Amino acid sequence: MWDAYARGDYAKALACTLQVELRWGGAAIEQQARKAQSGCEYTPDPKDQAAFDRFWADYYALNDVGVSLFMRGEILRKQQKCSAAKAAYQATIDQYSCAYALNQEQTAFWRVTDGARGGLNSPCP
Repeated sequence: MWDAYARGDYAKALACTLQVELRWGGAAIEQQARKAQSGCEYTPDPKDQAAFDRFWADYYALNDVGVSLFMRGEILRKQQKCSAAKAAYQATIDQYSCAYALNQEQTAFWRVTDGARGGLNSPCP
């Protein structure tokens, strides 16, 4: 998904986002409910490999589906499909508020809903 997006192959990137959601959507909803009960704020130190591995094992679907839905919004915005992009961003916020992603350097987490809120507030080209 990320590679296709970086290359500008938006059709492939969109297809990848849909595959992630179809494959892991049910587990993501369960993981969202579990993480919301324990608090959405916790993320491990990426340098603590054991805690990092547990975090990804416990919330792999939530994080992957949250990111894929956010990426769908980004792709649709670049394609000037503004209402569909806003719907994807809003769904990210509404359904996967506890999803996280790693920055490119893999040194810190960022909350996917923060990216989705940014997308909602960004002009659509």
